[in-house]
Amino acid sequence: MKKFHGLVLIALLTSLIIPFSLAASAETNENGNNVTPTEDKSTDTTKNTITEDPSKTPEPPKEAPKTKTTEPQKNTTPTTIDITDSAEVYSYEQNDKIALKDFTDTLTTHTGTKLVNYRLAENSKLNTAEPGIHVITLLGENEEGKTTAVKLNYLVKEKTAQLTVTDMNFDLETKIFTGKTKPFASVYITSPVDENFGEGVTKADKDGNFYAQWGTLPKKIFAYAFDEAGNFSEEVTYEVPTKKENDVVVKAPANVKKIETTNAVKSATAKPSTPKASKEDLPATGDQGVEWIFVVAGVIVILIAILLLRKRKK
Repeated sequence: MKKFHGLVLIALLTSLIIPFSLAASAETNENGNNVTPTEDKSTDTTKNTITEDPSKTPEPPKEAPKTKTTEPQKNTTPTTIDITDSAEVYSYEQNDKIALKDFTDTLTTHTGTKLVNYRLAENSKLNTAEPGIHVITLLGENEEGKTTAVKLNYLVKEKTAQLTVTDMNFDLETKIFTGKTKPFASVYITSPVDENFGEGVTKADKDGNFYAQWGTLPKKIFAYAFDEAGNFSEEVTYEVPTKKENDVVVKAPANVKKIETTNAVKSATAKPSTPKASKEDLPATGDQGVEWIFVVAGVIVILIAILLLRKRKK
């Protein structure tokens, strides 16, 4: 009987343990099945990320050099074109007229670049007053609308004489000086600074003849011509002859320019003379000058003093 009760107890325990063990094994199987797919998925995702990264990383460096190489090809025109070292292209004479158009009409030929809307850069001026090389900068737009500067130079030469004074003659009898130059030009005439100094300005007639009458007989005459446009001649020197060189009669107009002499020059060049005292200013022989007046006055004072003393004693 006791054995029967023990078997029954073991059977009951076994029936209780087996369901719990089966449930536990089922949960273990379910958990194992869930883990393995998640691990597969994770490994797959890591594989995908690893394979995608190398394919994406080399792409940016390929595009970067393309943009750098294409940009310089668009702007082929330089910002500044310097032709100051080139051969002399533009030249002027002193005080000649100068304009921006003088450069822009032919600048494309010398620079090889076509620009529009030319203008002077700041601090650049066109001037021919001073001789020498002048550097300027011009600004313009190219075909792309970009502002381009052109640096260049131009030469200003000293102005040469464009007028002449010829056919000079001096008539010793009439003292009329004649010559020939440009019609209606003015002629400045002068002589050396001496006792016969003189100067004046006369004007040539429609044929270029000019006349001037001297007040004295100078040894030399200097003359040069000039006009209103700023042209001039070299100064010429005429040696006045000591005797009449020809028998040609000078037919001068009635209103001949009078060359006046300057008295101030004469007095300045004359030797200073020592002034002589007149006889009235000099004292006579043996005369003591004004000292005798004081002697007489002293004697009179003494006499008066003696007379006053005598009256007091009485």
